[in-house]
Amino acid sequence: MKKLKRKIEKYINNLSLKYKFTFIIVFVNIFLCIFIFIPGIHIIINAYTKSLYRSTADSLSYSSTEIQRTLDAAGTLADVIFSDSVIQAELSAMHDENISTANNQHYYRLYTVIQNYYLQYKQNNISSIHLYNYNFEMTSYSSSSEPIPEEIAPTLYRYAQEAGGKAVWVTEFAKEDGLFLTRSIREVEHLSLEPLGILTLKIDIDRLISAASNFHQDYNSAYYVLTDGTNLIYRPEGMSDTSVKKLSDISDDTYSIVTLERQKYFAVKGNIPNYDWEYVCLVSYADIHQTLQEAYVRCLLILGFGIFMCILFSSFLINSLTRHFNTLIDKMQSFGKSEDKIIDVGYDYSTRMDELGIIHQQFDKMACQIQDLITVNYKNELLMKEAQIKALEAQINPHFLYNTLESINWRAKALHADTISLMIESLGNLLRTTLSSKTQNYTLGMELKLIENYMTIQQIRYDDRLYYEIEIEDMLKDAFLPKLILQPLVENSIIHALEEVTEGCYIYICGHLTENNLIQLCVKNSGSQFEDNLLSKLEAGGHTPSGFGIGLLNIHHRIQLTWGNTYGLSLYNEEDFAVAEIIFPYHHI
Repeated sequence: MKKLKRKIEKYINNLSLKYKFTFIIVFVNIFLCIFIFIPGIHIIINAYTKSLYRSTADSLSYSSTEIQRTLDAAGTLADVIFSDSVIQAELSAMHDENISTANNQHYYRLYTVIQNYYLQYKQNNISSIHLYNYNFEMTSYSSSSEPIPEEIAPTLYRYAQEAGGKAVWVTEFAKEDGLFLTRSIREVEHLSLEPLGILTLKIDIDRLISAASNFHQDYNSAYYVLTDGTNLIYRPEGMSDTSVKKLSDISDDTYSIVTLERQKYFAVKGNIPNYDWEYVCLVSYADIHQTLQEAYVRCLLILGFGIFMCILFSSFLINSLTRHFNTLIDKMQSFGKSEDKIIDVGYDYSTRMDELGIIHQQFDKMACQIQDLITVNYKNELLMKEAQIKALEAQINPHFLYNTLESINWRAKALHADTISLMIESLGNLLRTTLSSKTQNYTLGMELKLIENYMTIQQIRYDDRLYYEIEIEDMLKDAFLPKLILQPLVENSIIHALEEVTEGCYIYICGHLTENNLIQLCVKNSGSQFEDNLLSKLEAGGHTPSGFGIGLLNIHHRIQLTWGNTYGLSLYNEEDFAVAEIIFPYHHI
């Protein structure tokens, strides 16, 4: 736990001021969201939910007026037909003449009048008009031309007779045959109130409910269950008796959420005005839930936008504070890379007297003092190191020239062949490269050409005992390299692998670029092995160098003088190979 705590502290301490300020702002916003904004949104959504439920309930309740309007329109039509003079006259004539056939002019005049009434009132969900005379002979007009079933006609007549001339709604056949309004037509001309016939209106209950459902344009669909307290007038197709019974348990003039057939509904129960009918209106809860979700999303979007603007404004303030710190960091980093100048940041801090101004002024003063010290001391040290490098390079050239001349002399005496010209040509190339004073633009590619010339001479000398291979990426051949870094390592391999033994030698020269933009060069040879910790022993002076030991230290020191103590030469053994490895930064010319 303590280890984790230390890691967290280290991570936080290493963060920039900009990120620290940003995290503070973010945490403040998170705190506000968790403890203030989100609870506030929850309260608002709850209030909105209640308001939505109430408004939905009011809207559904208001739609019951559509049902009442249709019922009232049917009642009005019954009153109009009842008092129509033509109907009164024709029924009276048929009654006085005791006409019992439909094939007479009275019948056709009644049919015409009823037809006109139907065409005028059919938009009020009137599906048919039926008229019976006292002999139960019927004149009717219907959209479907379907007569009233014979088994229910006597019941309708009985209800009309019992009502004493008032219109009465018959609901007991609504489930199978439809909803009917019936009343007795009595003679009013002479106030005899003599029964003349029975008027029956059939209401298209499906159209009636559909018109009421379409009243709710905010929802995809609404469903009605309609009862008169005793008889079920209407229910949606597919609704079971169990569901209807469950809806009957809802209190009047209230709303609730019910689950029917594994689906949730928003239910409103009420009464049809001026009628003793009850209705339950159902709306899929998914529609209301979607509305609530949209409201919630809008609240979250507003909250998110507010947080975004807060963070944006905070970021502006943070940047205005940290910009000058970043400028100071840029000055420090630039001065660290090149200590001979201070970059111009385009801002005059000498006129500022706050903390930032004082820090910048003190840094500029310190940088000027460091530049003076560099001029006096550091450049003199560089000149001394350059002289040391040249002196170290001079130690190698005589040794190399001696060995080469010895090889040419040996070959001339032993072979008496034209190969001497090749050796001399290679030697000339070696001398031109070695003795050249131009070292600033020396590259790895030039060093490899020098090695190839050197190996040409040595392969002639040792014949088939010497074999070498070079495998270095082409992109690395333009990299800067101090002169005579690899060649002495190759020479060391030949000295210890060929001159001291009689077997052959394989030399492998390779190089590649690492992920850290460092060049790794290796010279591997068979036939010899390095002592353990040889380079450390040579540097410590605890081991007297023999043969090429001075040359190895020379290479190691030149690399460190050029690039620093982080880099240099390392010696180790890998299976049957002695490996000399050099690592240094990649700088191309």
